[in-house]
Amino acid sequence: MVKGPSRVWSVDGHDKLAEYGFQIYAIIDAFSRYVIDVYVGISNRTQVAIQKFFLRCVRQFGFPKLIRSDKGMETLMMCVCQLLLRREEKPDLPFHKAYIFGPSTKNQRIEAWWNTLADGLTQTWKKFFEAFVHADIFDSEVHYDIIALRFIYFKKVREDIENMVELHNIHPIRRQKSRCEYMQFGPPEENFRWPRDVRRYGTSAAQSQKLEELEEQVRCFDLELFQTQQVEELCTSILEEAGIEYDLEVMEPGLDQDHVQAYRFLREALRVWEEQPDNKLELVEPPTGAMQWVAQMQQAEQQLWEAQELNRRPEDIPDDEAVSEEEVVSGDEADEESGGGSEDECILGD
Repeated sequence: MVKGPSRVWSVDGHDKLAEYGFQIYAIIDAFSRYVIDVYVGISNRTQVAIQKFFLRCVRQFGFPKLIRSDKGMETLMMCVCQLLLRREEKPDLPFHKAYIFGPSTKNQRIEAWWNTLADGLTQTWKKFFEAFVHADIFDSEVHYDIIALRFIYFKKVREDIENMVELHNIHPIRRQKSRCEYMQFGPPEENFRWPRDVRRYGTSAAQSQKLEELEEQVRCFDLELFQTQQVEELCTSILEEAGIEYDLEVMEPGLDQDHVQAYRFLREALRVWEEQPDNKLELVEPPTGAMQWVAQMQQAEQQLWEAQELNRRPEDIPDDEAVSEEEVVSGDEADEESGGGSEDECILGD
């Protein structure tokens, strides 16, 4: 039994399509059955990706009173975020008042949603991709196959899941007499946004300084990215030059469809392309390492900023940092005497 919207958010990952390069994560409001958001990307098992996804939901809907999840390693940074956000308003709040770990089998709201998603969508996609394996045209260990499959089908899978979430959130839940004491009826979106005779438990994070700090940690990670620009342009060029077109609006059983033929051609073309000297496919790597990844990204940004500072335009340099003509000349003369180039020349060359 849940008392109101944002009293409990249930979170979990869905691995039906993970073997084929499609990883899914979702948050659902336990009171209203409203799906807060679904992430379809390349990483539902890394802490950075899940933190970024969670904070995106918080930015839009505020943060809940309590989160329920399993004990997966990917949840740890999200757990820290939830605790910090709750303690921003209640510094002495006990951990169990902000977050609950438990087995997936007991996380009923999100597990029920996964069953709905599987029955209505992901199981169909899984059977379709299984036919690729049986036809020996897909191997999850071969990166050409993952790249080609993502290029052809990723946007379609993501669009189908987003459409199903939208339909779920507006479909009416019928009233049940035996469960009316705790189960809401009516559309989940209405029960979440405009609940009847119950308290809303969510806390707005619009003015939260802590939220801005947490968002800054994972700003460098792009949830929507699943292919590098190099791979995207290469795949597009390969199919255009071959004159191959395909339509994903009508999906039917069998492997004799135009999009399947496009996939077959693309995977082989990518293999041939990378066998050429100096050709290497650039892949999007999941942000592994948790806080170590955050530290590395912050260090990289600092180094980039410093490099940009060295190449500032003359009008951007403050007077107290400017070097006079006399200093430059004297420096050049010293270099000529020593027979070496100046340090500035090395920096500019780099």
